[in-house]
Amino acid sequence: MMNSNSAMLLLCCLVCMFIADSVESKQKVLKMSFPNFGYRKKPQNEKAIKTKKSSCEMHPDCLSKYSGSIEFTNCVRACMSPSCYDLIYSFDELEPGEVDVRYVSFKGCFTKERGGSDISMTDFKNGNLALRN
Repeated sequence: MMNSNSAMLLLCCLVCMFIADSVESKQKVLKMSFPNFGYRKKPQNEKAIKTKKSSCEMHPDCLSKYSGSIEFTNCVRACMSPSCYDLIYSFDELEPGEVDVRYVSFKGCFTKERGGSDISMTDFKNGNLALRN
């Protein structure tokens, strides 16, 4: 039979283990894997993106969403380029509060598609994408 000091010590050890496990799990970084399209910020690219984005923001499907909401953002991106949206966002759509680390890749995909490249995925491993020419 345990005395009260032994029971208290055991309880403290269990609490410490729980706290340590909780802190360790919060420190794990999730690595998102998605196609990585290079993007160069050039005036003609920025203008094309801005023009298409403005047009899509006025699309009836997107206008039905609350401007500034994540649903609106997802709608506008899907309107800008359905194929790029499918490659980069469809498997894991943006969620409220999420920092969009994929937007630069989306802009790169949009620019390549606009330039006539076939953006069909032929080999996607660890964030690398091979494009068919």
